[in-house]
Amino acid sequence: MRLEAHKKELYKLRFSPMCKPAAEVANLTQLESHTTRSRMMMLWRIAEGHLDWSQREVELLYESTLDSISEAFDVFHYPVSRYMLDARADVWEAGLAPENVQRVVSTSLEQKVDSPPQVKAKGALLLAGEIAQLGDKGFLPPLETALGAAGLTAPVWIAPSGALAYALGAWEAAQEQARAILEGIENSRASTVIADGPETAWALLKVYPALGLTLPDGVKVKLLSEALAERLIPDRRELGAVFFHDSRPAYFLAESAPNHLAVMPGFAGEATAFGSGPVYEVPRKLH
Repeated sequence: MRLEAHKKELYKLRFSPMCKPAAEVANLTQLESHTTRSRMMMLWRIAEGHLDWSQREVELLYESTLDSISEAFDVFHYPVSRYMLDARADVWEAGLAPENVQRVVSTSLEQKVDSPPQVKAKGALLLAGEIAQLGDKGFLPPLETALGAAGLTAPVWIAPSGALAYALGAWEAAQEQARAILEGIENSRASTVIADGPETAWALLKVYPALGLTLPDGVKVKLLSEALAERLIPDRRELGAVFFHDSRPAYFLAESAPNHLAVMPGFAGEATAFGSGPVYEVPRKLH
């Protein structure tokens, strides 16, 4: 059981004061059982053999977004999301994943995927993994408009990246989708893969290596925001504060984690306190 490897850390986290205020789901439901602290206690008891996976424990494991907010703003940045991922993989392998979770993974695996388009020599391919996951091609026109405005020629390939299956604990399914993506990239002859969003980039740069897979030699991965920033001249008008969705995969792609002081009321420090690296800095420049 993967969870057993984290017993020492889970023991320390059982009463971490940072876990409660940063629990995303608990902030909405106001249920103690949804706090990160409660879930860490649950995982520790299971890892120690004091508790078995029952239906309720499994439900609690999936009623979260991997608790990356707790991970981000804990003073010591304990990898809470790693514990959650390993627990989900244990539950999936034991055949205990909820029916709706299994259905989501099965639907993703059954999705018809066209062959990747060919690109020009040393050209770019835009991998639309998040669009594939959402199942809505309505997101394509604005994406293609942005590419055109930047003078970028990058044919779009809509294909599930495997990130969703990985996050739900179905690692064999994630490997299957990852291998299909890597084979497609190689067949497309692309030297650069532009990710349509942070989750796709997370899959390519973090999930695949975790699954023991690597990109074809010489292939580089860029966020869509990075590709646009290289070509577009930002509008110099003062727009004021601009907010954008800080997704979980964006946090996993950051070069440095947010400073826990950034969540304090009245914080007026530098924007880098909320995290650094291209995944955060480029959108700030593009706004």
